[in-house]
Amino acid sequence: MLRLADGKNVIIHEASDPLQSQSSTAQTGKSAVQAEVGVLYLIHYPAGQITPGDLLSEAWKHFQGPAMLAEDFTTMEY
Repeated sequence: MLRLADGKNVIIHEASDPLQSQSSTAQTGKSAVQAEVGVLYLIHYPAGQITPGDLLSEAWKHFQGPAMLAEDFTTMEY
């Protein structure tokens, strides 16, 4: 994943549950830093279980750039 995301403007990365063999929000933030991406969108996160602010705060502990939650029908123009 890091090789494919390296230096890209935008990365859309899951932020779910590492206990289910998926990336946590912290791991997602770390990956965005390693890949030196511009903007991080979190997707496949546990909706309703954790507040959006908590998810973004966890990502920002590692990734200092812009981060947002991707939602159904999100559109992006870059």
